[in-house]
Amino acid sequence: MHPAIKILGLICLGIALNKLAMSALIAIFCVMVAVAVYWQVGAWLHMLWRMRWLFLSMLLVYGLTTPGEYVKWMPMDWGVTYEGLRAGSLQIARLVTMLGGIALLMARTPRHDLIAGFYLLLTPLKALKLEPERFAARLCLTLQYLEDAEFAHQKNKSERFWTQLLDMNLSQNERHQTQVIELQAPTFGYVDLIGLCVVLATIVIIWF
Repeated sequence: MHPAIKILGLICLGIALNKLAMSALIAIFCVMVAVAVYWQVGAWLHMLWRMRWLFLSMLLVYGLTTPGEYVKWMPMDWGVTYEGLRAGSLQIARLVTMLGGIALLMARTPRHDLIAGFYLLLTPLKALKLEPERFAARLCLTLQYLEDAEFAHQKNKSERFWTQLLDMNLSQNERHQTQVIELQAPTFGYVDLIGLCVVLATIVIIWF
């Protein structure tokens, strides 16, 4: 499928998550888990593990600040409510599902195809005298830095790498090095047209 259609589908998923109930989120989550296991996408688990403290913080914030019935098995002074735990769990489920969509997109789409998809979606901004080429170039460099950081982390040199990256202490040869970025997006096919129609229909249903 064309990378632009995949990106539109991810955006549509992010919009739809705000209006879906917990039952629908669980259904989508189960489908994503099955797809992730089939495609062996382990990046999703790494994302969830790294954000575990954020999830715990969200659950505590919602549980302590949402008015409602206090949890019976907790001390009254804690102020944790059932409504807060449900609201926090709903927000966590939305975030987990969105992270799953991002992980699947990143795992099944090559970097240059992903950049080409963003460039194609931002092409209409040329009418506003904006330059999507700059965004595509910066996105390419950002993804390259992330890949280099992951590679350095595997060699136990991540601290040194990020220090050099933040200080931008480049050598003389690196400072004048020029990188050429070529974007070759795949052509649209019948499957892409069907996917585009599905995405547009979903956006219309959500919007109205």
